[in-house]
Amino acid sequence: MLQEFQAGGENEYALLDEALDIIADIDRLLESHPNFKLENWITFARNFSDTPEEKDYYESDARRIITTWGGGGVLNDYAPKAWSGLIRDYYIPRWKLYYESKKSLVSFDIKSWEEKWINSGSISKIQPFKNPGEKAYTLFNKQNDKH
Repeated sequence: MLQEFQAGGENEYALLDEALDIIADIDRLLESHPNFKLENWITFARNFSDTPEEKDYYESDARRIITTWGGGGVLNDYAPKAWSGLIRDYYIPRWKLYYESKKSLVSFDIKSWEEKWINSGSISKIQPFKNPGEKAYTLFNKQNDKH
């Protein structure tokens, strides 16, 4: 799939959609496990303070550590995590916006977008799969059958 996408052509955006659907399923699988959630990282960071201002500061710092690190693009994605919440709220939208800008020939200010996410203070909600083991097996077989 990656080679086909990099080669370009009409199918590249269909391939991107397919890849993002797979990644969204992975996010939902991760939501099913208590140790693979962005929410835990954020809660841990916010619990280091008692004031709302410091809680917000620690949250934005925690978000920065796992995404842009220090800013300036030098160490971008230095410490990425495969966590539910991070995938659906950061990585998937960033990929969509990047490729939409490529498709429409409109500039995408990725640094500005990343900074906005770092300071957003929110995590979207999603329902985990009822039977994540069974769903993982089904998803694996679905992809395995395609390739």
